[in-house]
This record gives sequence, C-alpha cells and structure tokens, in this order.
Amino acid sequence: MKKFFAFLLSTCLIVTIFSANPVYAKNEGKPGCELLGPVCQEYSYYQARSTQKKIPYSVTTHMAKNNTGTTQSISVSATRTISFTGSARSSAEANLIAGSIGVSAEVGYGNTSSRTFQATTNVPPYTTYYCDTGSYLAKTTGSIVKVDHQCNKTYRNVNISLTTGQFAEWYK
Repeated sequence: MKKFFAFLLSTCLIVTIFSANPVYAKNEGKPGCELLGPVCQEYSYYQARSTQKKIPYSVTTHMAKNNTGTTQSISVSATRTISFTGSARSSAEANLIAGSIGVSAEVGYGNTSSRTFQATTNVPPYTTYYCDTGSYLAKTTGSIVKVDHQCNKTYRNVNISLTTGQFAEWYK
C-alpha cells in the first residue's frame, strides 16, 4: 500500500513539474495527491531600466581641404574603437542583454580592439570640409531576472556597453 501511495504521489509531482505554465496538483479524489503549490519552467530574461543607443564614441575630427579649381573626391582614413564590456557573468548572458535591447555586438564579450575604415566625400573648389568619425555605442542598465521552478523571481543588477557601428559626418 505504501508503494502505491509513493507511486501516486510521484506521478502527481512529475505531471506538475513538467508543465510549462504555473499549475496546481489536483486531488480529484485520489489519495496521496496534496496541493503542492505553483510550479514553473525555469528561465531568465533581461529587464532594462535605462537604455541608450547610437551614442557617438571615440570621435576623431579630420580636415579635408581642396585647394584646386575643381571639385575633388577626398577620403579620410579613420580608426575607431570597437568593444563589448560590462558586468554580465558570461558571453551568453551579455548576448541575451544585447539582443533584448535590439542591438548586436561587433566583437565578442569582454573584448576591445580597433578597426580602420574610409570615409569619402566630394569637396567643392577652394573649400575645407571636416569629418567627424567614430563608433556608435549602446549602453544599458537593468536586471537579469531568474524565475525558478516555484515561480520565485530573483534580480541581479547588470550593465553592458557595446559598439554597434561606425559613423562619418561631413560638414563645412
């Protein structure tokens, strides 16, 4: 008889534990099945408190001067910083955060390096143009929220910053 009740109780637990949504065990007149409480699938997600995207970062100003009587195509070579840093515990966690704010990294988490690119424009005769070049930076601060199998939530504060692209802005 004890084996039967143990089997019945374990069956109730298995059915309840493998449910994707919070559920409660039902007695339905079966001896040994008691109310167990909520059961959840374990998962994590990122909850942002503040997010900024497209922040000019590592900005350098270049000068392009045309001393001729005809329009000239002038290029500047720019080196910019690319990075992906923060307080995430792993690259998987950092990528979860980046994806949840809608950006993707140019380099692996924890890395910083540089990249060179060319910016070109047409400069009219006897004119000087300037070009600001650099990287766009995205920053976010928030919490990694973990939901356990009993539907309890724990919060851990995190932040990341990552470059998301380059820019070149020409002006007189």
